[in-house]
Amino acid sequence: MAYVRAIYQISMNTHDARPSERVEQLGDALKSLSLDEETLALLKFVVRLTAWPSSMTKREVERLEGVGFDTRSIHDIVQVVACFSFMNRLADGTGVTLRADRKALGIEMFGEDAWQLHQAWSAGGAS
Repeated sequence: MAYVRAIYQISMNTHDARPSERVEQLGDALKSLSLDEETLALLKFVVRLTAWPSSMTKREVERLEGVGFDTRSIHDIVQVVACFSFMNRLADGTGVTLRADRKALGIEMFGEDAWQLHQAWSAGGAS
């Protein structure tokens, strides 16, 4: 779960026009977690696709291939990211909120600050 929080913290400012720099910051943050090369490449790909989809190039796919992902695996990764992004937009656009009994999991995964932002949004206080 530590890498989920690292990804969240690094990719919060998705409007940033420097995706390569932000993804490199993510890589630096994740190195302290002793992740293998495959997992690190996967996480960097997922963050870039989620936060800056229009910045994706063939090079990002080639990086995954370079650490052992095949075409089917890369397709599956992209499908999961797309579905997750769709569900987030559906929830954000319709006001779906996290159930109170899931608070501990939400804080564990994303941190107290994310929980507070979520609560402010659901109460109508976030802009």
